[in-house]
Amino acid sequence: MDEEGYVVLRDIITEQEHEEGMSLFWESMKQLNPKIDPNDTFTWQNSFWPGRFSDGISTEHGIPHSKFMWYNRTRPAMIKIFSYLLNSPELVVSFDGMITFRPGIPTSSGFWPHVDQNIGLIGSEDYNIQGAINYEAIGKDMGGFCCVPGSHKGWSSYLQDIYKGKTPKTHGHMIDYKDPRLVNLVKLVIPARSATIWLGKTIHCSTSSKPDIPMKVVDGKPRLDRLVALVSYAEADKADLESVKRKYLDCLPNNKGTTHWARLCVIQPPNRWGRPKNSLPL
Repeated sequence: MDEEGYVVLRDIITEQEHEEGMSLFWESMKQLNPKIDPNDTFTWQNSFWPGRFSDGISTEHGIPHSKFMWYNRTRPAMIKIFSYLLNSPELVVSFDGMITFRPGIPTSSGFWPHVDQNIGLIGSEDYNIQGAINYEAIGKDMGGFCCVPGSHKGWSSYLQDIYKGKTPKTHGHMIDYKDPRLVNLVKLVIPARSATIWLGKTIHCSTSSKPDIPMKVVDGKPRLDRLVALVSYAEADKADLESVKRKYLDCLPNNKGTTHWARLCVIQPPNRWGRPKNSLPL
């Protein structure tokens, strides 16, 4: 983590947890739209599916508080790893969403390299870590997580040159496509049931699958190309108290999600991308 800015850990969830998580995922999807069928890929099309079709991220429609997402936030191995990395037995968690890539339905947003940690803001110099639980194996030709190994080391000087003492408006920063560091961008090959954990200072993004990737079939049933639960934690003693209150008094009862910043409460718009015409509220 300190050297490369990221790590992939195998077997973060057991086979039983994987099965339980998949069941909760489809249960949550059918709550949004009863016509979604895990065995019928026709019902996985955009007209049925919730979320952001350009990049596969789903942070709206109550998804951050679905049974699937809360199941992933409470996985013992994930909590243990973050407690170790942050040297803290008590953690607060983000209300992130999930990522789904569907077979035959490409994402269209290309890739958008960025960092999720900026200078001059609350917690900007701290050890901010993000995480993801991967339910499907990601091969070399499939879309998935990309990063620039070691890019976190030049994070401070790079952003200081850009902002020149001015305070950024957001905790994230998009990287210019002409940035020479992007020649070192790598797409990770990731096993199923693993966790990807990375520093907020590391340049990262997601990329689309190559065209004509064969659909994955397991035991005669179709599978998603990619299913990721985004889960991030921070030290409880470094959390902003007012943010914690807002999470419990506003986000939880109103099904609102937040950004990756677990110690803060930066709320995602609940229905920013509209609703699929056949969907139901959670």
